[in-house]
Amino acid sequence: MELTIEKLLEENPELPWLEVERGWLPLISELIKELKPYLHKDPTFKIEQIKQKFGSLRVYYTARQENWDEIGKIVDKYESISAKTCEMCGTKEEVKLVKPRYWIFNLCPKCNDNLKKQILKWLL
Repeated sequence: MELTIEKLLEENPELPWLEVERGWLPLISELIKELKPYLHKDPTFKIEQIKQKFGSLRVYYTARQENWDEIGKIVDKYESISAKTCEMCGTKEEVKLVKPRYWIFNLCPKCNDNLKKQILKWLL
């Protein structure tokens, strides 16, 4: 079964709404698995927001000072992986930053072509 935002939120009720495309959902699922222990270990730990910004994943959170570095390393790892992963389909092949109009995306050539076609439809 395909992973959807709704399914990910249903399985992880502690998550805020996700502002990402489907290609990054498996990445976010793995990120959450690594962060789960901190939800039990640190009562102040909370994921405030997960979104795409400037072509890579951004995770905003609060946590106790003593957990900040450990959590930060996990988050940094997934933010780095996202910069090499197509937001739309999840491939890691030939992914590039593209800047159509006012947005910045990380896309493979096929998804980039699809996005260009979609933008042309919006403009016409």
